[in-house]
Amino acid sequence: MVGWLVGYSGGGRWTGEEEEEEEEEGNKGAEEEEEGRGRSGDKGRGMRRRKERRRKERRKKRNERRKKRRRKERRRTKKELVLKGEPRRKKGMKGPGRRKDYPRRRTQKEYKRREEEGERIQEEKERKEIRR
Repeated sequence: MVGWLVGYSGGGRWTGEEEEEEEEEGNKGAEEEEEGRGRSGDKGRGMRRRKERRRKERRKKRNERRKKRRRKERRRTKKELVLKGEPRRKKGMKGPGRRKDYPRRRTQKEYKRREEEGERIQEEKERKEIRR
């Protein structure tokens, strides 16, 4: 609790040290909002520099998290991806492989059904020819 006393300067004016540390944890959308506001009452260069540094750190942390997530995705085995029915690689993949990625495997039932459909169509064609 003593940390907050440090935040106050002589005349009970808040210097904003404790407040900024809290902001760092949550607040991902804050940086977009801050830029639109301009310099609120021109707190001087030091304040702006501090904000910039915090913003930079936040971006860095976010990118690190993103990198970790991507690495985890890459580490998943091909088999896992196939079982889940996901494509091997995401949007960035180039070349003809991207179109087929992993075609869904057909089951025996499906093959039989296809075959029966083909036979039925053939029979209908023969009937039509007989009528002519």
